[in-house]
Amino acid sequence: MAYKEVFRVEITEVIRQWQAGRGIREVAEATGLARNTTRKYILQAESCELARDGPSPTESQVSALMQLNRAGPRQVVITTEKVPEPWAEEVERWLMHNRLKLTRVQELLAERRCMVPYTCLHRFATRKGWMGKRSRTTVRM
Repeated sequence: MAYKEVFRVEITEVIRQWQAGRGIREVAEATGLARNTTRKYILQAESCELARDGPSPTESQVSALMQLNRAGPRQVVITTEKVPEPWAEEVERWLMHNRLKLTRVQELLAERRCMVPYTCLHRFATRKGWMGKRSRTTVRM
């Protein structure tokens, strides 16, 4: 997918509509942005201490949201290997005892504000030994 620059006015409009009580889908349709992009800005707004029922964003908060608008790879603050570590016991319980699929575990972590990519979560569970043994493939010639 091509990179589309999101302007300051669009970001402010996303936050304004979100604070007015509209859902992500409604905000995305109204602004013409993708739902994932809208979700990204709303999650970042919450981490900048913007509340849904709070005041409008300050200039510094909008500037912090604009930092997501840079092209190219993002700067990684924390390695993704360590992100699911605080939830290790719950992840083990979900995988081993409740026998949930890894995609459902990812959704449950997202509900707890732990946004972790599927591949990272798979790598984490494999290293802990919760994904079972990999079968070796033999190629006959």
